[in-house]
Amino acid sequence: MLKIRVKELKEGVNPFPIKFPGALTGRPGFEDLAGDLLVEKCGTTLRLKGSLHFTVRQECSRCLKDYSAMVVQPVELFYRTGKLEDTHPGREVELNADDLNVITYRGGELDIWPDIMESMELALPMKPVCSPECRGLCPGCGRDLNREQCRCPQIGRASCRERV
Repeated sequence: MLKIRVKELKEGVNPFPIKFPGALTGRPGFEDLAGDLLVEKCGTTLRLKGSLHFTVRQECSRCLKDYSAMVVQPVELFYRTGKLEDTHPGREVELNADDLNVITYRGGELDIWPDIMESMELALPMKPVCSPECRGLCPGCGRDLNREQCRCPQIGRASCRERV
């Protein structure tokens, strides 16, 4: 879906803008992806750097309401042709830290869509919250504390928010 034609890149820095308005196909909740990326080519090694801007629909982990959030995610990805084992055939190769950050590719076309989607998914919070002031649901009666007051008895127990 998002491919770089490696042979068409010039040595050095190449602009690579991204713009996908609306909902992203196959990724519910993600929409309006844009980004100003740069592809730096040095021989067969590529460095993709820039930032992604997108909107995501999520469910608040406190009040369970759906909300939209604008996300900005910096991206830096490294690609090179072949695999490390190809440079040392028949031998066991020890990987260093730099080898773990490099994605290998073959051919003249590089599909970066899976890596872009992974970067977007990793930008999402583990516990999304619609706002820092969200009071959530009462653990006793289940009322949305942002809209109404809890009617649970207050005798001998902590407030609903303290129990969460």
